[in-house]
Amino acid sequence: MAIVVDKILGDVLDHSHTTELDTRYLKITDAQATYVPYTGATADVDLGNYQISTLQITTPLIIGTNIKPSSNSTTAIQLQNAAGTSILNVDTTNGRVGIGTTGPGAKLDVSGDIRANQKIQVSNAGTVSNGLSIANSSGHDWRIWAEPTNIGLVIGGSSGTQNFWESKWSGSPANLLKSPTGATSAVVMAVRGAASQTANLQEWQDSTGTALTVIDKNGNVGIGTTSPTNILSITGQSAKTIGSERNTTAATAGQNLTVRVGGAVVGGTNLNGGTLILAGGISTGTGTSGVQIQSCAAGASGTADNALATRIEVSGANIGFFGVTPVARQVVPTGSTTDAVITALQNLGLFSQT
Repeated sequence: MAIVVDKILGDVLDHSHTTELDTRYLKITDAQATYVPYTGATADVDLGNYQISTLQITTPLIIGTNIKPSSNSTTAIQLQNAAGTSILNVDTTNGRVGIGTTGPGAKLDVSGDIRANQKIQVSNAGTVSNGLSIANSSGHDWRIWAEPTNIGLVIGGSSGTQNFWESKWSGSPANLLKSPTGATSAVVMAVRGAASQTANLQEWQDSTGTALTVIDKNGNVGIGTTSPTNILSITGQSAKTIGSERNTTAATAGQNLTVRVGGAVVGGTNLNGGTLILAGGISTGTGTSGVQIQSCAAGASGTADNALATRIEVSGANIGFFGVTPVARQVVPTGSTTDAVITALQNLGLFSQT
């Protein structure tokens, strides 16, 4: 070990006093030698196998090879500050390094903040035991590790089974959220707003950051709108259709879609059920709005699609049946002839003559 230093103050173990080594060069070799102070030396001074127990270095120190303690210890090598507090501790008994701690519990144990301006890599992190651990003071920890067989990331408990977030990619859609194994009654994901929440609780956005679907602070859902005013609000900027998709099973008829309002409490006496209201949009001035009910009539036998047609239409205060133009309420005076009644029914589309 070659040590180049302007001035070293230290205790030479083979001497009973502190010696000041005022040398330009200090060289320790395997050869036996006796230390001889050499003031103003211009060449190496040989200490042989003598050991220095402590060093106080007042100028830069250059170490050419290894630092080796005389015996292994949990505090074999320490770098201290001016007050004597250990800043870096090397435990040669267990092969550990501590920064800010003299009792490192791992290969590298840091007591304090860690900062890096480049990546921090955990290699072989394909199992829960080799992942990144985030633990509290009680020893309960969460683990982050790479998905071992596919491209992905897993976040879960230290057992490796309590995983609540998984992102995997193997040619199929990613499994982003997963309820912990055995926790069938647990909430998979909870989003909790602030006490005075004003912004939306959740937003699903496209690649440009435009919100597609939101849940506001009141629990209202907006599709195409970021400010839903109803339990379910759909953008009014363009015509939209809500419906179930066609059946894709061969030789299978379409399935029903039922819209049902709330019923009276079980066991109540003479209580009404809720009323299903189909309402047109709000109009202004001389404008109107309406409601249509459409259906497919039976066609010729075969596989061709039958067309939807309006069977009942309400437009403003007018109503029409079976495709006729909605008309106002038909009034048939008392004593009117049968023809007058037939005409009124024909106007509504409820009666036809051939």
